[in-house]
Amino acid sequence: MRLMMWWSGRALSSAATLLGVSVLIFAAVRLMPGGFAETVLGPFATAEQKAELAARYGLDQPVFMQYGHWLGAVAGGDFGISMISRQPVGAELLARLPVTAELTVLAVAASVLLGVSVPEFVLGSLVVFVFSRYALGLEVGSWVPLTRDPAANLATMILPAAVLSVFSVSVTARTTRDAVMGV
Repeated sequence: MRLMMWWSGRALSSAATLLGVSVLIFAAVRLMPGGFAETVLGPFATAEQKAELAARYGLDQPVFMQYGHWLGAVAGGDFGISMISRQPVGAELLARLPVTAELTVLAVAASVLLGVSVPEFVLGSLVVFVFSRYALGLEVGSWVPLTRDPAANLATMILPAAVLSVFSVSVTARTTRDAVMGV
């Protein structure tokens, strides 16, 4: 019984968070300068064209009704039509899902393999070798003070910072994962 109460509390908390985020995003899109009609029709559209477009998409209704209609459509799996490809947004998301999943798996695998099992001095040596051997565009073995040239300083600090952060990022991710699994 306690587990069911905990799960229902988590589900309600998640639903409230998603609802709050959707309200904020919906409001932010409505408050942006310009508008849907200007984006779709261009700056030289007539007032009649804009009014017809607003009526077709329900943009002439009060904002609360627009949000309710949008929320109902999203809850039903209708994410609308892409303005660029003129295809359903759901189909566009599904078409890109394999690439996103593969990239995520590879990034997590690299983080776990490099960050947890390879010591920093080994990874650092490997990075120094590769970047000095193949001249990949970043400085190796030098340092430029930040006050003299900020861009050159950044170029000399990217590699060491990246090598040192790999371990920290993987430890943080592993700790977060363990904490989530423990809960």
